[in-house]
Amino acid sequence: NGYISVQVAAGERKAKNVARNVKNQYSHVTQLGGRTPHLIREFRVTDEDHLLPLGTQIHARHFVPGQNVDISGITKGKGFQGAMKRHGFAGMPASHGTSLSHRALGSTGQCQDPGRVFKGKKMAGRMGGKRATRQNMKIIKIDRGADLIYIRGDVPGNKGEFVEIRDAVKRPLWRTDKVLGSLRRPPLPTFEYDAEIDGTGESGYEEFMPLGKDDPFDPDYMDSTVVIKPDV
Repeated sequence: NGYISVQVAAGERKAKNVARNVKNQYSHVTQLGGRTPHLIREFRVTDEDHLLPLGTQIHARHFVPGQNVDISGITKGKGFQGAMKRHGFAGMPASHGTSLSHRALGSTGQCQDPGRVFKGKKMAGRMGGKRATRQNMKIIKIDRGADLIYIRGDVPGNKGEFVEIRDAVKRPLWRTDKVLGSLRRPPLPTFEYDAEIDGTGESGYEEFMPLGKDDPFDPDYMDSTVVIKPDV
């Protein structure tokens, strides 16, 4: 299709719960492992030299502590909500004659011309349950033994849901001054797999984000505007 990519399968579900047309798309993965994955996602790679071997298991250490990532997922469903909660409208005045319309959205259009409500008008409706992407999320720690990624900030979706983690487009690892000793390009491969450490479930194999020169979380960093009164 004009680009090079790799397909990543995650989770597992019963084959009887998969539609026939979807099962045909999963056939190459099912033949490899004998199990039907819960979902398959496609990720683009730099070139053919960096393609992973077929059947490779990807671990959390595939990412580098300190890099920025984009996380995509399905947001929490909120049901049918009004315009104030769904779009952040201010609502109507609390007094001065307002009656039974304090949380109304206000005017929805013009008069006889054009004589209709334009498509896309922000109104009450179903909120949440859609795909959303949080950009430039910082990886602060990676636990290789427990296979966990610690990220600063909120992640879209309910607990236990699948999310997609990609290298940040706007602030990738190799174009940031927030990481001490950052590289122009990330190392490829990003790490060497160790069967005695990665994914064993044991703790103690944690890697932290390197601190920058002016990082306020660095204990050696002190803001010049802060004055500490000495003990007398």
